[in-house]
Amino acid sequence: YKEGDLPNAEYLSHRTFAIPMFAELTDEEKEYIVETLKKFGE
Repeated sequence: YKEGDLPNAEYLSHRTFAIPMFAELTDEEKEYIVETLKKFGE
């Protein structure tokens, strides 16, 4: 795989982000994620 081989996937990967979510997240980690995302809405 090299740049340009998958233009649709590359387009989407530059316009999306993944929020980390899994069962082992601590409450502290969840709070950090929430507070960090709130900053984008300011």
